Amino acid sequence: LTLIGERCDERNYCEGNPCINGVCTSTSKGYHCACPPGLHGERCDMDVNECHSNPCHRGKCVNEFGSYRCECPRGFSGRHCETFSLSNDPCAASPCQNGAKCYTYRDKYYSCECRAGFTGRHCEVNIDDCSENACMNGGRFCEQDVDECELGLHDCKNGGTCFNKKEGYHCVCVNGWEGEHCEINKDDCVDALCEAGSTCVDHVAKYTCECPPGRIGLFCHMEDPCLANPCRTGSVCEPDTSSGKYTCECPKGYTGEDCSEDINECEQVNKKQ
Repeated sequence: LTLIGERCDERNYCEGNPCINGVCTSTSKGYHCACPPGLHGERCDMDVNECHSNPCHRGKCVNEFGSYRCECPRGFSGRHCETFSLSNDPCAASPCQNGAKCYTYRDKYYSCECRAGFTGRHCEVNIDDCSENACMNGGRFCEQDVDECELGLHDCKNGGTCFNKKEGYHCVCVNGWEGEHCEINKDDCVDALCEAGSTCVDHVAKYTCECPPGRIGLFCHMEDPCLANPCRTGSVCEPDTSSGKYTCECPKGYTGEDCSEDINECEQVNKKQ
């Protein structure tokens, strides 16, 4: 246990680095984490999906932990695909094959979005078994279905489970995700219980309510009891967000429910003598 403070009588709640990716400040009741841009949460361990605000004007937004990147269509560059120029365009040489789409990001890199049946950095690999295995008896279709799930040729994201089906596969998403490949974070704020005037913040499979001044509680459904200034001047009022009650943190020399009782330090000293 580490103690801090002017008299070394305060516990250091930042011991053990509870703020995984942020800056920790020890307080009288615990600790507070100051998160860097792109992260949030009590311990700065939750990623902000910047792609929800559509920052990539003409491009495709790819969310990353603590950040994001924009993959720009041909001719556009810049952090948000805001600049049009065909000079120094990495897609100008048409590196993507077999009808794939080329996207630029960070001005000098590119990625290829392959059509179905192709894979590889430049979509140069044909994964269509029919291209190499002749159909039997002059038939036009392959006789054996390819299990994309077993071969790892699927694109189920974010913990989604791949199920093979004839001529393709199907992704079953975990709670909080939706879309053909489980690539869309389901908006949990659609059915949120946040009180009017509060702001709903969507996370993965959950949401939180950001309360306006004067409201507290999980859904901002309670009035802040500290608005009435029940604690004596100089003390700190701490609301309880679960019960709607409050406690007063008294300055030195005072005690009581509202910190209005003066402590007789002389009497305490005399008792010790």
